[in-house]
Amino acid sequence: MCRCPPGPDGCCARISRKVEVLDLCKIFGWTDPTMVMVYYNPHASTLAELLG
Repeated sequence: MCRCPPGPDGCCARISRKVEVLDLCKIFGWTDPTMVMVYYNPHASTLAELLG
């Protein structure tokens, strides 16, 4: 389980900007991806880059 500070400045939020949702689940030992969605909130520009 994640034992880092909650909120937008916590370590989970910082790492979520660098890795994919399922990878973040593996890093913190979460079995449900909905737990990650609290921290994963990509910017529109990031999504646009992914779509090319």
